[in-house]
Amino acid sequence: MISKLPRVLAPDVDEYLTDVMAERGRDYAEDQRVRRVSWDAEQSTLSGEVLGSGSNIYRVAIRLTQAVLSEPDCFEPTSSDCSCPVGYDCKHVGAVLYSIADYGDSDDTASPRTGLEHVMPHRAVTPQRPDDWRTVLTELQVRRRAHTSRPEDTPLAIGFDIERTTSRWFHGRHRSPLASADVVNLSDIDLGSLSVTLRPLRRGARNNWIKGGLGWRNFTRGLADPPGIRRDHTAALSQLHAQNTTRSYTYGSDPDTAVFSAFDPSLVWLLLARAQDTGIELTGHGVVSEVRVVSSHSPLTLTTASGTEKTIETADVIVDVVRQPGGYAFTALIDFAGTVPENVFRIGDNAIAFIDRLPGNTLRLTLAETSTPVSEPLGEMLASRTTLGVPDHDAEVFFTEFLPELRGLATLTSHDASAELPEFRDPRLHVEVEFEPKQSLLLTWSWEYYGPKRRLPIAHNRWHHREPDLELAVLEEIRRIWPTAATVDEEHLIGIDAAQFAVRALPRLEDHPEVVVDISGERVDYTELTAPPQVRVTTEATDDRDWFNLAFEVTIDGKRIPFAPLFAALAQHKSHLQLVDNTFFSLDHPAFDRLRELLQEAEALGEWEPERSKISRHQVSIWDELVELADEAVPAREWRESIGRLGSLEELPAPEVPVGVRAELRGYQLEGFRWLAFLWEHSLGGILADDMGLGKTLQTLTLITHARARAVETGETMPPFLVVAPSSVVSVWQAEAARFTPDLKVAVLDTTTHKRKQPVAEAIAGADVVLTSYTIFRINGEEFTALPWGGFVLDEAQFVKNQTAKTYRVARDVRSPFTLAITGTPMENSLTDLWSLLSLTAPGLFASPVKFKEEYVKPIEKGAALTAESGVLTSADDDAAVQERLNVGRQARLERLRRRVRPFMLRRTKDLVAKELPAKQEHELHVPLEPKHKKLYDLVLQRERKKVLGMVGDLDKHRMTVFRSLTLLRMLALSPQIVSDEYADVPSSKLEALFSGLDEVLSEGHRIIVFSQFTSCLRLVAERLDTIGVDYAYLDGSTRNRGEVIDGFRSGTAPVFLISLKAGGFGLTLTEADYVFLLDPWWNPAAEAQAIDRTHRIGQTKNVMVYRLVAAGTIEEKVLALQQKKARLFDALMDNGRAFSTALTADDVRELFTPAD
Repeated sequence: MISKLPRVLAPDVDEYLTDVMAERGRDYAEDQRVRRVSWDAEQSTLSGEVLGSGSNIYRVAIRLTQAVLSEPDCFEPTSSDCSCPVGYDCKHVGAVLYSIADYGDSDDTASPRTGLEHVMPHRAVTPQRPDDWRTVLTELQVRRRAHTSRPEDTPLAIGFDIERTTSRWFHGRHRSPLASADVVNLSDIDLGSLSVTLRPLRRGARNNWIKGGLGWRNFTRGLADPPGIRRDHTAALSQLHAQNTTRSYTYGSDPDTAVFSAFDPSLVWLLLARAQDTGIELTGHGVVSEVRVVSSHSPLTLTTASGTEKTIETADVIVDVVRQPGGYAFTALIDFAGTVPENVFRIGDNAIAFIDRLPGNTLRLTLAETSTPVSEPLGEMLASRTTLGVPDHDAEVFFTEFLPELRGLATLTSHDASAELPEFRDPRLHVEVEFEPKQSLLLTWSWEYYGPKRRLPIAHNRWHHREPDLELAVLEEIRRIWPTAATVDEEHLIGIDAAQFAVRALPRLEDHPEVVVDISGERVDYTELTAPPQVRVTTEATDDRDWFNLAFEVTIDGKRIPFAPLFAALAQHKSHLQLVDNTFFSLDHPAFDRLRELLQEAEALGEWEPERSKISRHQVSIWDELVELADEAVPAREWRESIGRLGSLEELPAPEVPVGVRAELRGYQLEGFRWLAFLWEHSLGGILADDMGLGKTLQTLTLITHARARAVETGETMPPFLVVAPSSVVSVWQAEAARFTPDLKVAVLDTTTHKRKQPVAEAIAGADVVLTSYTIFRINGEEFTALPWGGFVLDEAQFVKNQTAKTYRVARDVRSPFTLAITGTPMENSLTDLWSLLSLTAPGLFASPVKFKEEYVKPIEKGAALTAESGVLTSADDDAAVQERLNVGRQARLERLRRRVRPFMLRRTKDLVAKELPAKQEHELHVPLEPKHKKLYDLVLQRERKKVLGMVGDLDKHRMTVFRSLTLLRMLALSPQIVSDEYADVPSSKLEALFSGLDEVLSEGHRIIVFSQFTSCLRLVAERLDTIGVDYAYLDGSTRNRGEVIDGFRSGTAPVFLISLKAGGFGLTLTEADYVFLLDPWWNPAAEAQAIDRTHRIGQTKNVMVYRLVAAGTIEEKVLALQQKKARLFDALMDNGRAFSTALTADDVRELFTPAD
């Protein structure tokens, strides 16, 4: 039926037509040459009449389809027919389309649209009126005749014709079908100019194949099926047409035909076979009367002269080489079922055609798929039927360079065997293996090519024909056997590399079909050991009771491995070890990894040689780890009976508390005494690091009493124990000894030999225990080191932490089989403090301080980069993931240190006696500075900050200057008056807060201790107490009668005790007080903790209240933060914590001088 016009967008028309046809079509539309337009919605056909040149009327039919990418309800053209000579997609088609573009919704008249690329003029279109009966009936009559003239299910065929392409100067390339005259003169035709064309045909009225108005355009995908055609035929031809890779045609050619070479070569044979399967006949057209299509998808079966059948799938391209006088000749031919056809020409990448003349001047056309691709040069040789000659002097180049190239394109033959063709096979990798002296190998790599046989270097160059794809395929496989194969022409392997190649790679290369192996020299018989290592470790006593011989025995596959080369390989972090007998094995095993780490640490301690390894009595944890990794561990009897028991307190002997001790030891004190007794029994030293107030003095006096009793039992004469303590603590020892061990004879040396007028030896005669201060010990050091001692005790041992000081050097030279360090803070500021104490108590445990710093101090405290050997990343990056892994490494190093120290350090905290102690509550009181006080503080802070920040880059050089500035700010935060009398009128905010609290506490009858680092501040407090009439006791480092002052407070009624932090940090038991005020925080949290625990210890019956007064917005708040960092480090070492901190660093100083928020 006739419907209203469809909507067509001008851009879709532009895209459909060529630029030339589109431009001319727009011109015709603007000139109003379109006479009539109608739309048949059922047939999707737009019809029209266009006035052409010379008053000719051309009829146009255009198939439209629903547009996909355009606006809704739009149509776009897919194919067209025109009665003009061009026939389709011409300017007349364009005129009809542009005449309705963009106004297809109009029922009566068209409205022109102005676009970006064209302007349609306003024009009137004659509407279709109901009374125009002639026009309507004429259209219906034409369509009825068209439908009735096309029978349903008309079969199709594909017609094959041969065209010749010629060049014309005025039209370019011109293609025309062969004529009968060309068939007669077939030998004169240039076969290279021929091409095969295809076009759809339909059955005619005479049962012959005719064009019938069909062309490839009728089988464009997306169009409605052509009427009257079998749908399966339409589908098959549509698939074939879709593989036409070009839609351009040469001038003069039939647009309804397509050139065979334009179809996709990978699909055309398959699609032709499918078309045949649907019943589409492949037939000749034009001068071609017979067609044969031969491919792997449609084989051809022929009957040979002998009557047998032969199936052909492909044609073979051959290059035939023959000997001739003066050289060689070669020709390109086609082998088709054992025959060599004539008149061959190339029609595609994998297709040839040949023609045979039949009676009646027609041709038989054979199209054949080729077994190998046909290049254009080879196609020209086939079509030209040319025989090329090669003179003798070029024969070598021909056979070595060109013939191998042809081999990849065609089969090489010599039909009369006159030419000796080289042996052709894929290239093989060649390796010459030369066994050299001293466990080395020389590998020479090359490629072995054939046809003729020749050796080519690994590197490519333009003078040699190569097959890179084949080479690459071989190398990819071979490099899975030996990764560096053929990376260079020569590869020199030495030692383990030579052994690995000979054992792992060479046998596999010899068996590989793509490798040629030549061996020269005397082949070495290498052996690889692959079983897990079996480790046996033993100790043996020596004349030096401090050291044991350490022996290792490692066996693999039953072979004993010499330890010296194994040790060297582990120390050098080698991956394998090769022995002199050409045996080798991998060191990549957990047992070797752990052994490497332990040996590295043990070697750093000295007294270590691979052939004569030794282990110190103090290296208990190293032995435990060796036992853990070894399959068998055999300790010496002496080791087993002494050192081996240090692993845990439960395994220690349990001596009874000696009768001379007048006290009942608590459970943990009894354990401590037995631990000390074991160390003394075996001449080992240690550190007793219990919390303050847990009775370290009592445990030590119990040990001394036990030692004296044992000497009496055995009848031995034992020298006295030497106890060195701070001056203020000597009297405490004297008092505790008199109280708990009154039978011990105690000699107190509280003056120097010079003042005493008596040498040390005479002064201590008959004593069981000698008490002296660090000052006397240092001054009379030579006398103390000249005497033998039954034991050496260092109380508050942090006094000897400075390894460069004389006190440390004197302590190091004391002649004693047993040294005990007593301290609640074995590490005040840094891990080097711990090394100092252990170097005195367990001298064989760690190496020099330099080694200790590298192994432990830097990795744990400063976060310094750990070496790859230690298993930790070397990185200073702030990336969270990297830092996390670094922390894991630091934790591992800290855990190792704890394992090493554990047997020689005993620490118990107050948690053990928590139920026996009253509560302790600690409070921080942040005191805001008064305006006048704050203004002064801020002014000095800015001045000192500017000075100090320029010095922190070299902190060691300017350390004293920096600390003077820090001290000034701390004093100023406490009280401006202690800095200078000129600030006497500036009130101290903190002292005001202190006295405000004192008033309330004193009124309730409590006793109070006030601590300060600055004695000048304590004197200010004393003056205020005098003013308000409050009695007090006073103690600082200059107090002469220390013992009397302490006893006076304990037995007296004075409610306040003013104590300097250093003087009150040790040797005091002041359980009479229950309130503690700390006026100023100190860098070292351990010092503060010691001071607080003067009151919170065994014997206290009241709750203890601790108040830290902190000046808000000052350096004191920064000091508190630094305290927390140091406390984390101490906890990490002592209590299995997980933090890492540092002593005072440049970053700490910067932070301290940062203004408060």
